[in-house]
Amino acid sequence: MLSGIGPKEEIASLGIKPKIDLPVGRNLQDHFGTFIMPFTTKEFSSFMFERDMGMSAFYEYFTNGTGVLTAPSAITGQFFFSSTTSTRSDWPDIQIVFVPVAPSQMIIDSFGRAMSIKKEIFSEVITPVIGQDGFAFYVGLVRPRSTGVVTLKDKNPFSDPLIDPQPYSHPDDMRALIEGINLSIKLVEETKSFKEVDAKYVAQPISACRLHKFRSDAYWACVTKHTANSVWHPVGTCKMGHKDDPTAVVDSKLRLLKTKGLRVIDASIMPKIVNGNTNAPVIMIGEKGADMILDYWAQQNLVCNYMEYIKYLDNQRCYYY
Repeated sequence: MLSGIGPKEEIASLGIKPKIDLPVGRNLQDHFGTFIMPFTTKEFSSFMFERDMGMSAFYEYFTNGTGVLTAPSAITGQFFFSSTTSTRSDWPDIQIVFVPVAPSQMIIDSFGRAMSIKKEIFSEVITPVIGQDGFAFYVGLVRPRSTGVVTLKDKNPFSDPLIDPQPYSHPDDMRALIEGINLSIKLVEETKSFKEVDAKYVAQPISACRLHKFRSDAYWACVTKHTANSVWHPVGTCKMGHKDDPTAVVDSKLRLLKTKGLRVIDASIMPKIVNGNTNAPVIMIGEKGADMILDYWAQQNLVCNYMEYIKYLDNQRCYYY
């Protein structure tokens, strides 16, 4: 956008000369969700940072390959399901992650900050049960209908961009997430496995949402808005599509529309966000993009090799499209 590629009127208003009018920065999508906690369990049935993270944990891991350090990010299980708002039962829109980490001051001080959740909210929920074993669920919306936008603050390349993800701006997103929240609590209260470890949902209403009936849909909508967080999977702002699609920025070979010699090869080309983590798909995009560039130049050499280019000194006369 700083180079003049983007929404014409928008970049012109910042004093940038428009060169290519394309919807760069639109169609921003991300995975948003919320933590449902605290749940308490029997003693020694979860990971408690202050109790379990010591030299013995490192010794066990490096000598036997076992123990608490074998659990990546303390995530030990997850599942996907399709909410009633989903149009396809074979393409889930909700992810529920089981996080068997006991309530602790470390979660309040560090984890809340990392997830951009206000410390006073985390503290209000967790402090009453610090020292007890327990766990949390992360309920995430993995097929959002809502889209956001990335724009420029000004034409200074060192200024941060303006990022407005607009989570839950589509009403179906909130309805789907609430279904996920209710299902996570239902699993704890009604299944044999959780009853065996004496699991209980012990949360009290947070102050910011006390006007709503506890555990009602309105209450969960309020909680979600106060604790919404991204899991850092932004995609879609240079959407891949047909040249006649007014929302597209690149074509199926990741070439920027309306110009030559420029491709975009990253998560921004996704028309729709994948309903899982973006790491592997982005690696695939990079590998595929590299293959397309190699293939392009291999075919280019068949049409006009380097010596012929030197002879003509005209890449328009000697160019493979």
